[in-house]
Amino acid sequence: MITPPQQYAWRGFDQLSTTELYLLLRLRCEVFVVEQRCAYLDIDGRDQEADHLLAWGANDRLSGYLRVFAPGKVDASAQIGRIVTSSEGRGAGLGRWMVKEALGFIAKRHGGGADVVGQAPGSAGCAPPAATQPAPAAAEWNELARPSSPPPAPRSPTGHPATSRSAPA
Repeated sequence: MITPPQQYAWRGFDQLSTTELYLLLRLRCEVFVVEQRCAYLDIDGRDQEADHLLAWGANDRLSGYLRVFAPGKVDASAQIGRIVTSSEGRGAGLGRWMVKEALGFIAKRHGGGADVVGQAPGSAGCAPPAATQPAPAAAEWNELARPSSPPPAPRSPTGHPATSRSAPA
């Protein structure tokens, strides 16, 4: 089952509020550095080149995040990476929903597919916690890319700018 978040937004780096930037970096640090014990530089200087998907859950908490690079920024194809869900956001299909949303975003914005980046450079050997769900196999990502009914319209939480389904030009 794939459950969409309560609210979500696509942002270019310059469109992120200070609070959104802090929350996404905190979430990445909580999961990648603390939970998974991956001692690598998460803030890699590439966030400025990416589009960012933020997904909010209950109590207006950031519960999921990923970033997308346009074709030609990292590799010939678009790249999806830094896919992360909070411990509260796991088990309901939020990560799968985010990847599906990202694939749709890439198809709409760039007219093609994407490569899903599994690990950050230099993070080999990181020990994932028992609660971390294994990444789906390539066949499962392809299943996510198939068209289906559109998700419900996003709702804007109090204090956040209105969400959008695609990043501004």
